[in-house]
Amino acid sequence: MGKVNEPGDGPTIDIPTAADAAAVGPVHLQAWLDTHVNIERGITAEWIMHNLAFVAEPSGTEHRQGVFAQQKEDPARVLYRVVHLGGEVVGFLHGERQEADVSLEAIYVRKDLHGSGLGSRLMRVFDEWAGAVPARLEVMTYNDRALRFYARHGFTATGESLIWKDIVPVMVMERPAKD
Repeated sequence: MGKVNEPGDGPTIDIPTAADAAAVGPVHLQAWLDTHVNIERGITAEWIMHNLAFVAEPSGTEHRQGVFAQQKEDPARVLYRVVHLGGEVVGFLHGERQEADVSLEAIYVRKDLHGSGLGSRLMRVFDEWAGAVPARLEVMTYNDRALRFYARHGFTATGESLIWKDIVPVMVMERPAKD
Protein backbone atom coordinates (compact mmCIF):
# COMPACT_ATOMS: atom_id res chain seq x y z
CA MET A 1 0.00 0.00 0.00
CA GLY A 2 1.07 3.59 -0.40
CA LYS A 3 1.77 3.68 -4.13
CA VAL A 4 -0.42 5.90 -6.25
CA ASN A 5 1.03 4.56 -9.50
CA GLU A 6 3.25 1.72 -10.64
CA PRO A 7 7.04 1.93 -10.26
CA GLY A 8 7.62 1.45 -14.02
CA ASP A 9 5.87 4.76 -14.76
CA GLY A 10 8.94 6.86 -13.91
CA PRO A 11 8.46 9.08 -10.87
CA THR A 12 6.06 7.55 -8.36
CA ILE A 13 3.66 9.52 -6.19
CA ASP A 14 3.54 7.82 -2.83
CA ILE A 15 2.04 8.08 0.62
CA PRO A 16 5.06 9.15 2.69
CA THR A 17 6.78 6.93 5.19
CA ALA A 18 8.63 8.11 8.28
CA ALA A 19 11.86 7.73 6.29
CA ASP A 20 10.65 10.36 3.79
CA ALA A 21 10.27 13.10 6.41
CA ALA A 22 13.95 14.08 6.41
CA ALA A 23 14.27 13.86 2.62
CA VAL A 24 11.45 16.34 1.92
CA GLY A 25 13.15 19.25 3.72
CA PRO A 26 16.13 19.64 1.37
CA VAL A 27 13.79 19.36 -1.65
CA HIS A 28 11.57 22.10 -0.18
CA LEU A 29 14.51 24.37 0.58
CA GLN A 30 16.10 23.84 -2.85
CA ALA A 31 12.77 24.57 -4.55
CA TRP A 32 12.68 27.92 -2.78
CA LEU A 33 16.25 28.66 -3.83
CA ASP A 34 15.45 27.68 -7.42
CA THR A 35 12.18 29.58 -7.79
CA HIS A 36 11.75 32.31 -5.19
CA VAL A 37 14.93 34.39 -5.32
CA ASN A 38 14.00 37.94 -6.30
CA ILE A 39 16.90 40.34 -5.86
CA GLU A 40 14.74 43.42 -6.61
CA ARG A 41 12.55 42.56 -3.62
CA GLY A 42 15.48 41.64 -1.38
CA ILE A 43 14.68 37.93 -1.44
CA THR A 44 18.19 36.59 -1.87
CA ALA A 45 19.53 33.08 -1.42
CA GLU A 46 20.95 34.28 1.90
CA TRP A 47 17.53 35.58 2.98
CA ILE A 48 15.93 32.25 2.05
CA MET A 49 18.58 30.30 3.97
CA HIS A 50 18.09 32.54 7.00
CA ASN A 51 14.29 32.26 6.95
CA LEU A 52 13.65 28.76 5.59
CA ALA A 53 16.65 26.59 6.45
CA PHE A 54 14.58 25.12 9.28
CA VAL A 55 12.57 23.05 6.76
CA ALA A 56 15.72 20.97 6.13
CA GLU A 57 16.69 20.74 9.80
CA PRO A 58 15.56 18.27 12.47
CA SER A 59 12.73 20.59 13.58
CA GLY A 60 11.33 20.58 10.03
CA THR A 61 11.61 16.80 9.87
CA GLU A 62 9.81 16.50 13.21
CA HIS A 63 7.03 18.80 11.98
CA ARG A 64 6.56 16.71 8.79
CA GLN A 65 6.47 13.51 10.84
CA GLY A 66 3.59 15.08 12.75
CA VAL A 67 1.80 15.97 9.51
CA PHE A 68 2.36 12.42 8.22
CA ALA A 69 0.82 11.10 11.46
CA GLN A 70 -2.18 13.44 11.04
CA GLN A 71 -2.67 12.12 7.52
CA LYS A 72 -2.56 8.55 8.74
CA GLU A 73 -5.08 9.37 11.49
CA ASP A 74 -7.42 11.45 9.32
CA PRO A 75 -6.69 11.16 5.58
CA ALA A 76 -9.88 13.08 4.74
CA ARG A 77 -8.43 16.14 6.52
CA VAL A 78 -4.73 15.96 5.60
CA LEU A 79 -3.14 15.01 2.29
CA TYR A 80 0.60 14.51 1.90
CA ARG A 81 2.33 12.78 -0.97
CA VAL A 82 5.98 12.48 -1.92
CA VAL A 83 7.43 11.92 -5.37
CA HIS A 84 10.18 9.32 -5.65
CA LEU A 85 12.50 8.95 -8.61
CA GLY A 86 15.39 6.53 -8.55
CA GLY A 87 14.93 6.01 -4.82
CA GLU A 88 15.09 9.69 -3.87
CA VAL A 89 12.44 12.27 -3.01
CA VAL A 90 12.14 14.79 -5.86
CA GLY A 91 8.86 16.50 -4.99
CA PHE A 92 5.89 16.64 -2.67
CA LEU A 93 2.28 17.72 -2.24
CA HIS A 94 0.50 18.90 0.91
CA GLY A 95 -3.18 19.76 1.30
CA GLU A 96 -5.47 20.38 4.25
CA ARG A 97 -9.24 20.35 4.51
CA GLN A 98 -10.94 23.25 6.27
CA GLU A 99 -14.62 23.40 7.15
CA ALA A 100 -15.90 24.68 3.79
CA ASP A 101 -12.93 24.26 1.46
CA VAL A 102 -9.51 22.72 0.99
CA SER A 103 -6.16 24.44 1.00
CA LEU A 104 -3.29 23.51 -1.28
CA GLU A 105 -0.46 24.11 1.17
CA ALA A 106 2.46 23.13 -1.07
CA ILE A 107 3.26 21.52 -4.39
CA TYR A 108 6.91 21.35 -5.39
CA VAL A 109 8.96 19.29 -7.81
CA ARG A 110 12.67 19.42 -8.43
CA LYS A 111 13.60 22.10 -10.99
CA ASP A 112 14.90 19.63 -13.59
CA LEU A 113 11.42 18.04 -13.58
CA HIS A 114 9.57 21.30 -14.31
CA GLY A 115 7.55 20.92 -17.50
CA SER A 116 7.52 17.11 -17.25
CA GLY A 117 3.82 16.88 -16.35
CA LEU A 118 4.65 15.79 -12.82
CA GLY A 119 3.06 18.91 -11.28
CA SER A 120 -0.17 18.16 -13.14
CA ARG A 121 -0.07 14.57 -11.90
CA LEU A 122 0.24 15.90 -8.35
CA MET A 123 -2.64 18.30 -8.99
CA ARG A 124 -4.82 15.36 -10.11
CA VAL A 125 -4.03 13.61 -6.82
CA PHE A 126 -5.02 16.81 -4.99
CA ASP A 127 -8.23 17.11 -7.04
CA GLU A 128 -9.24 13.52 -6.32
CA TRP A 129 -8.62 14.01 -2.61
CA ALA A 130 -10.32 17.44 -2.50
CA GLY A 131 -13.53 16.23 -4.09
CA ALA A 132 -16.31 18.68 -4.91
CA VAL A 133 -15.37 21.61 -2.67
CA PRO A 134 -13.70 24.95 -3.38
CA ALA A 135 -9.90 25.07 -3.16
CA ARG A 136 -7.56 27.90 -2.08
CA LEU A 137 -3.83 28.49 -2.15
CA GLU A 138 -1.25 31.19 -1.59
CA VAL A 139 1.46 31.93 -4.16
CA MET A 140 4.24 34.49 -4.53
CA THR A 141 3.05 37.29 -6.81
CA TYR A 142 6.26 37.16 -8.84
CA ASN A 143 6.28 33.40 -9.41
CA ASP A 144 4.99 33.59 -12.98
CA ARG A 145 5.51 29.88 -13.67
CA ALA A 146 3.37 28.90 -10.66
CA LEU A 147 0.73 31.51 -11.51
CA ARG A 148 0.37 30.05 -15.02
CA PHE A 149 0.30 26.50 -13.63
CA TYR A 150 -2.46 27.31 -11.14
CA ALA A 151 -4.46 29.22 -13.76
CA ARG A 152 -4.31 26.15 -16.05
CA HIS A 153 -5.81 24.20 -13.17
CA GLY A 154 -8.72 26.60 -12.70
CA PHE A 155 -7.41 28.92 -9.97
CA THR A 156 -7.95 32.68 -10.17
CA ALA A 157 -6.72 35.53 -8.00
CA THR A 158 -9.16 36.58 -5.26
CA GLY A 159 -7.73 40.06 -4.80
CA GLU A 160 -6.55 39.10 -1.31
CA SER A 161 -2.86 39.57 -0.65
CA LEU A 162 -0.39 39.57 2.18
CA ILE A 163 3.27 40.10 2.85
CA TRP A 164 5.02 37.10 4.39
CA LYS A 165 7.97 37.81 6.69
CA ASP A 166 7.64 41.54 5.90
CA ILE A 167 9.13 41.05 2.45
CA VAL A 168 7.50 38.29 0.34
CA PRO A 169 4.39 39.42 -1.60
CA VAL A 170 1.77 36.67 -1.67
CA MET A 171 -1.59 36.48 -3.39
CA VAL A 172 -4.52 34.20 -2.65
CA MET A 173 -5.99 32.16 -5.49
CA GLU A 174 -9.08 29.99 -5.45
CA ARG A 175 -11.15 27.86 -7.68
CA PRO A 176 -14.77 26.85 -7.34
CA ALA A 177 -15.86 23.36 -6.41
CA LYS A 178 -15.19 20.85 -9.17
CA ASP A 179 -17.98 18.63 -10.51
